[in-house]
Amino acid sequence: MKHYFLPIEENPHQALNSLWATLYQKRFEPDIIYVVFEENAKETLDQIVDNIKIIVENYELNCEVDSLILEEKNELKKVIEKHNDSNSNLSLDISGASKYLTGKILSSLDRDIFDHIFLTEIAEEDRDKMFPTIDHDKLNVIDLKTDVEEDY
Repeated sequence: MKHYFLPIEENPHQALNSLWATLYQKRFEPDIIYVVFEENAKETLDQIVDNIKIIVENYELNCEVDSLILEEKNELKKVIEKHNDSNSNLSLDISGASKYLTGKILSSLDRDIFDHIFLTEIAEEDRDKMFPTIDHDKLNVIDLKTDVEEDY
């Protein structure tokens, strides 16, 4: 089962565009998408989850969308570890998370637990646009686990 964790904090457009671009460019088809929010961002939760469901429907995916509000320490770690078994493919998309939230997630987990860590680069002038209106040559989905040579 493919699990796609999408933390959202700073720019919801960037997170939605990253999901869209990952589906489009990487042909990645998750079985379940976890929209991850910190408690201070939950006022936009329902709208973002609804938008993700529309994207999933447009790609005709049989995919569940679930939300997770981080209210206690290590809550995301517990959820990810619960789904970490030999039959699971775990992916993290850090495009819509702040550097702080990304650091918090990656420092609490061994990065090797993830099969994919996606980061979508979008030109500055296009960051507030939605994916269908962006020139696809101006965005790039990078899988930090498979597309980058490890030289550190």
